[in-house]
Amino acid sequence: MNNEYEILSHLEKNKDMSQRQIASRTLRYILTPGGMTEKTRLAYQYLKASYGQIIKISRAVDEVVAAHQAARAEQFNSKYNVVNILEIL
Repeated sequence: MNNEYEILSHLEKNKDMSQRQIASRTLRYILTPGGMTEKTRLAYQYLKASYGQIIKISRAVDEVVAAHQAARAEQFNSKYNVVNILEIL
C-alpha cells in the first residue's frame, strides 16, 4: 500500500502525467500532451546520442582495421618484394 501512495504522490507532483485508477489494485497513468512532448524529446536525445556513439565506434574500428591491414601489407611487401620473387623464379 505504501508503494501505491508513493506512486500517487509522484504522479500528483509531476504535472506532465495524470492518473487513472482502473481497478482496486491496478494503477495506470496517461501522459498529458506536455508529458508526451517531454518523453518524445528525451527518447530522441537518447537515440541521437546512441547512434552517435555507434558511428564513432564504427569509425574507430575501421581505422584500426585499416592500420592493421596496411601493416600486414607492408610486412608482406618487405618480405616478398619483386627482387626476392624474381630470385625465387
